[in-house]
Amino acid sequence: MKYSVHALGFCLGATFGSARADVTADIAAQNARIDGLLKDVAPLIAPLQVSKADVRVFASFTPLATAIAGLNSLPATQRTVVLQSTAANGQLYSDNGLCNSYVELQGPRDLHAEGALSNFNASIQNDGSVVFSAHAQVAGHAQLHWQFKGKRGLFNACPPGGGFGGSIGANATKDLDLQIQIGFALAPGGQAVSYSAVIVQPRQVNVTVSLGIQYLGNIGFPVAFNVPGGALATGQFPLLIANGGKLVIPGTSGPREYAFALKPTSFTANKVGVALEWNSIVDFKTAAIAPLSPSR
Repeated sequence: MKYSVHALGFCLGATFGSARADVTADIAAQNARIDGLLKDVAPLIAPLQVSKADVRVFASFTPLATAIAGLNSLPATQRTVVLQSTAANGQLYSDNGLCNSYVELQGPRDLHAEGALSNFNASIQNDGSVVFSAHAQVAGHAQLHWQFKGKRGLFNACPPGGGFGGSIGANATKDLDLQIQIGFALAPGGQAVSYSAVIVQPRQVNVTVSLGIQYLGNIGFPVAFNVPGGALATGQFPLLIANGGKLVIPGTSGPREYAFALKPTSFTANKVGVALEWNSIVDFKTAAIAPLSPSR
C-alpha cells in the first residue's frame, strides 16, 4: 500500500511539473509575440511621438485616399459634371481685321457639355504631395451663329452692308486622363499650411469638332489647344488655435489678458502625411496696479 501511495505521489508530481513547464513555455511564447508586435508598432507610432515641441499637428493621407477611391462606387449620375449655358453674353470670337466678323451662341441654352468621370485615384508621393487622377468621357454640343462682314480695304474701310451669316452646329467627344497634383508647405509666418494645385495631365488637348454647316453638311475640323500651366488653385489651412484671450487669476484686480504665440520648429510632408511642430510662448500682460489705500 505504501508503494502505491508513493507511486501516486510521483505521478502527481510529474503531472504538476509538466503543467508548470507548459505554462512557462506559453508565457515565453506570449512574451515573444508581444515583443514582435512592439517591433511592428514602433515604426508606425514614431511619427506621432512628440519630444521637442509643445504643439504638434499630424494629418494622415490614408483617409483621403480611401475617400477618393470610394467615389468609383457612386452611380454614374453622381460622377457626371454638366455644363449648361443660360445666357448668350457677348461674342465667342471676333476679328477686327475682318470688319469685326464674329461667332456667338445662337441662343442662351445652345452650349451643353457633359463629362462622365471614372477611375478615381489618389496617389501619395514621396514629397508629401497628392496626385489626384481620373478618366473623363467628355461630350459637348454648341449651336453657333456666325456673321462674316468682309475684309477691310482701301483706307481700312469695310464693305457696305452687314455681310452675311448662318448657323453652325458643333459637336465633339473626347476621352481624357486627368491628373492634378496638390503640394503642401508651411505658410509664411508658420501659422498655417498652404497648398497649391497644378494640372499635370493633359498638357494639350487634341479634338476633332464636327461642324454642321448649312447647305454643306458636316465637316470635321481638328482643334488643338494647350492647357494653361501654373497654379490651378492656392489657399491655406489655418490652425484652429486661439491666439489670445483673458484669464482670471485669483488675487488680482481683474482679468489679465494673454497672448499665445506659436513658433514653428519643423514641417514634414511625406507619404505618411503632413506633420507640423511648434513651440509655444504665452505672454501675460502686466496687470494694472491697484491704487494704494490712504494711510491712517
